[in-house]
Amino acid sequence: MVLADDTIKAAIEEDRWIGFSAYLPPCIEGVWEEGAIEETGRSCRLIALYFKGIIDQLFKGEGTAETPFASWLEDEIGGGTENLQRFLDWNDRCKKPLSKKEIIGIVYRVIDSPRTCPTCKELRSVAGTGIYCEEEDCRRAKKAPKVPGTEPEPEEKTPEEIRTTAEKILREGTPLDLIVDSCERFVLGAKDAIKKLVCCQMVQMVPSSRGLHPKLSGESGTGKTWCVKVFLHHLPEDAYIAGGLTPKALAYHDLGNRLFILLDDYVPNEDLDTIIKQTSSNFHKPYIHRTVKKQEAATLKIGSEMTWCVTSVDASQDIQVLNRQIPLNTDDSQDLTAKVNGFTISSYGEGVGELYVDDTVILCREIFRQLRELEEIKVRIPFADRIEWLDNTNRRNPSIFMDLLVGVTALHCFQRDQDEEGFYLATEGDFKCARELFSEGVDVEEMINRLTKKERQFAEMLIAYPLGLTRKELSEKLGVSPARISQIARGTKGDGGLMQKLPGFDLVNVTNRITEDQTESIQVYRLGCFDRLAGFDDVVRLSKEPVREKANSKIGKGSSSIGNSKYSKYIMTKKPLLGDGKILSITHSPEKANSPNSASGNRLTDDLPAQNEPNSLTQLLATYARKGEPIRTREHPDYDELEMLEAMDEGGWTEKRGVWWPPTEETR
Repeated sequence: MVLADDTIKAAIEEDRWIGFSAYLPPCIEGVWEEGAIEETGRSCRLIALYFKGIIDQLFKGEGTAETPFASWLEDEIGGGTENLQRFLDWNDRCKKPLSKKEIIGIVYRVIDSPRTCPTCKELRSVAGTGIYCEEEDCRRAKKAPKVPGTEPEPEEKTPEEIRTTAEKILREGTPLDLIVDSCERFVLGAKDAIKKLVCCQMVQMVPSSRGLHPKLSGESGTGKTWCVKVFLHHLPEDAYIAGGLTPKALAYHDLGNRLFILLDDYVPNEDLDTIIKQTSSNFHKPYIHRTVKKQEAATLKIGSEMTWCVTSVDASQDIQVLNRQIPLNTDDSQDLTAKVNGFTISSYGEGVGELYVDDTVILCREIFRQLRELEEIKVRIPFADRIEWLDNTNRRNPSIFMDLLVGVTALHCFQRDQDEEGFYLATEGDFKCARELFSEGVDVEEMINRLTKKERQFAEMLIAYPLGLTRKELSEKLGVSPARISQIARGTKGDGGLMQKLPGFDLVNVTNRITEDQTESIQVYRLGCFDRLAGFDDVVRLSKEPVREKANSKIGKGSSSIGNSKYSKYIMTKKPLLGDGKILSITHSPEKANSPNSASGNRLTDDLPAQNEPNSLTQLLATYARKGEPIRTREHPDYDELEMLEAMDEGGWTEKRGVWWPPTEETR
């Protein structure tokens, strides 16, 4: 891209650099003066590219190096000195500076690049520069002419025939089968995984959902990433993000709502784990991030209904993050590997690309596009009172199963009945489909105890050898390296793995007698107990008779008079004088009114806390605020995490790297 002459001429206003004058757009000016808050390397490259474009134009033909920019770095042209040092000084201003060697390498690689200037799209996409983008004040954006090939390509219009076919399939056909069959042309052995990914996408539009976030685990080379990429290939381009992502990047880019975000080969990151937890806990609400922009307070936002898809060798994230995810394991059997290898060779023989686009792919994209055009898909389950949940080891698993159910219904919403309030009614066929997906052997076992396939094999091996096994013995029996054994046991950073997930799992020192006079001390892994949960089909079932009261019977529908209604037991009533004065009491029945002889004395009824007692969460936050100490939500499991976050947010607390700091006395 060549800079326009009027852009260069407009640059002669203020001498920012010794030896030449240049106009800097707000994004470059801001990151140069303040330093990059994130993505230091990418920000450095964009700055160097912009300088290269300016210098190569202003000093065309000057200098002895291969380009004027290279000569400028060597202080040959421009009249300035220590120009390379300017980048090193800038690096010191960055929040996450790189090494001197890395900065010099980035700058000199720009010399060899055929490009002469970054695009506005690039500058906006990098957190370091994008935060300072002010298009309305940018002369470059206003004056630079459109160069062919630099504008974003307009989205191709879907042919009328395909749109009509998509509409017909949604109303009369089997859209789930179509999507799965199309994906299976690119990836083998992932039928159930694709169905779950479809449900993860569909629950974004169901207001009653809690959000489904897929987690793909498996050994390296088993097709985790490829499975997701094939699915994303069948989505509209505005429905997903795949690529590098820094923890706060989404806050600096207004990308809208309902995005499917792929985090490939994820390495545990406390900042990003915090964002995943908070956005998934408040799935249908945007995430508010408060920061500072140019020394001024700024409020940024991450859109609602963000679906996080994480692929990794192990389920090594924080256990609170794992509890919000639905596991999808890849098949690494030799039979399937042989089929995949044959499939790969055949694709080369036919001369087709890895991810080609044909009418079937476009049809799948159109199906999702038509569904995404709906403002929302409200779903009700008329037989919810007959759903019997039998596994009570985890409180989030029922919502994961119910999200699978409403996801299946949402995909087939045009084929479902609607009630008088516009809710689509799930069918028992939807329940059966969701149950089959949830009860898939390997995945449901990971759902219950959050163990990957290798972790389960590790645990089962220790159960078979109750005296324990050394790292070397486990390595030989499981067919992995000793380093991999340590990683499975303790996690990537040494604070996770089976040590975090399995009670009774430990590494102990034992003494072995070699001879009568000689002993040796060794370390062995041991596990007290492990339930493999053989009867997975009994996790959830549909009873013939109701097993609970219908939810609707507990929801008030409105009434002309509530004086003698079922709410009367909650009416506030005055009580006689007790001690020094009068109090108000909420009574559950006339017989339970406070009396002088009651054990609670001058309190409300026994089954409610005293009205004058401070809230314990309020007390906790007040104590930390008074001491000026930070707080971590995970250190207080007795309190609801969402309630704590909302209380701290309202109280002006500030989140930094997963730790919440109280407001200053002046702020309070």
